[in-house]
Amino acid sequence: MKPTPNELAKEKLVKKAISERWVLILLGPTGIGKTQLSLAIANLLPVEIISADSRQIYRYMDIGTDKPTPVQRQKVPHHMIDFIDPDVTYSAGAFCHD
Repeated sequence: MKPTPNELAKEKLVKKAISERWVLILLGPTGIGKTQLSLAIANLLPVEIISADSRQIYRYMDIGTDKPTPVQRQKVPHHMIDFIDPDVTYSAGAFCHD
């Protein structure tokens, strides 16, 4: 079957993103759909997700952080979520290092 125009455009976009090593950054307040958008992007591009949320790095702090679900995290690799215990002092410098 001949690819549709949408399929051709998607293939072109994927090739360009990979060859140019794009870094996509999603910004916004909690609960507006960044996770859903990142998972949709992961359906198009071979990506991994690095969370820069100041609360999602902590284990056991699931209420109020809107962390991706375990099922969502299994679909695409996520980093810097449930990374440290809440009683550990952590800084932006340490985040950059890790």
